[in-house]
Amino acid sequence: MPAMRVGVLGAGPIGLGVAALALLNEAEVGLWSRRDSTRLSAYQEIGRILSKNRAAAGEPGEILARLRLCADVAEAVRGVDWAVESVVETLDVKYAVLRAVQDATPPSAFLATTASWIPISIIARPLTRPERFVGLHFYNPPWRRAAVEIIPGERSASETMAAAETLVRGLGRVPAVLRRDFPGFVGNRLLLRQYEEAVLAVADGGTPEAVDAAYRLRLGFPFGPCESMDYIGLELTHRLFDETGRWGRWEGSWRTLAYLDERLRRAERGAAAGRGFYVYAQHRWERQPRDRDSEVAGEVADLVAPVVLEGARLAREGVATAEVVETIARDCIGWPEGPLAIGRRLGRAPLGDALARRYEHDPAERYRDDGSLSDVL
Repeated sequence: MPAMRVGVLGAGPIGLGVAALALLNEAEVGLWSRRDSTRLSAYQEIGRILSKNRAAAGEPGEILARLRLCADVAEAVRGVDWAVESVVETLDVKYAVLRAVQDATPPSAFLATTASWIPISIIARPLTRPERFVGLHFYNPPWRRAAVEIIPGERSASETMAAAETLVRGLGRVPAVLRRDFPGFVGNRLLLRQYEEAVLAVADGGTPEAVDAAYRLRLGFPFGPCESMDYIGLELTHRLFDETGRWGRWEGSWRTLAYLDERLRRAERGAAAGRGFYVYAQHRWERQPRDRDSEVAGEVADLVAPVVLEGARLAREGVATAEVVETIARDCIGWPEGPLAIGRRLGRAPLGDALARRYEHDPAERYRDDGSLSDVL
């Protein structure tokens, strides 16, 4: 991207990661944050990222010369080709930043949000040029994830979608293009369905060790969902579940929030707190010991069937192609294979039986086999 100029609004983990990716691919970058301290820490972290990738992109000092730290939104996006908003996922904050961005960018510029759950069409409401706006869902850390979800808003132009694909490829990532806007997109819906089934299994008397062993030993995952939730923190996990219902098209169990509430009341907030599903003596996350003789939680199909069904429904309803669903699971989330590949490996009959058992115990839509498995697998 030798001539690309990118403005990034927000210097949290995703924003600074996007800035680092752009710098590594020869772009000129303006990075804005409200606080001096945030801009400084982002600059230091970007320097560390560049140091680890110097063989691919040259000396960090030379690369950092193309980075401008900006205290003003207009300064960060002046003359850019792309303005990428990456502030906190709160509509009032996003609206305020995007209004300032669109006033300061040239008419030719494209705008994007890195939102992870809110529908793109809702975020686009205050924009005067919604046809030049798109969702770019980077997963953390952006420089280690091979793919990026690209989500159209209701009014995103085909030119904008094509430009977004070009940008993502220019950043050295794989475009995973959704066909339409949808709350939570693809990756987060798969991930939260996996988390929910793990929480419910533990709440019903299973152990985190058994749940995680099912994923590690039977499905080849590097770590299980309970380990994963401890890594991101149970407060964030709780907030993600709490937010899911706000934007519709998500059915979850009240028992998930109730169980997480109880964990948080006991100050079991995850690895950083020293205890979550597991105990962390050093107050930092680490993979749990691999004991191949450990108990595996029941039939693995019982745990994973709702996740496979979620992926199949996303494909059947036209949110994304089956191929894109698989790409997002592998190259955005980091699973060893996608839910549909897992489903084919386990077989429709065992998955159907597992869903029937779950539906008999809890007659919820998320357990009802509506034909998606037979249509997609």
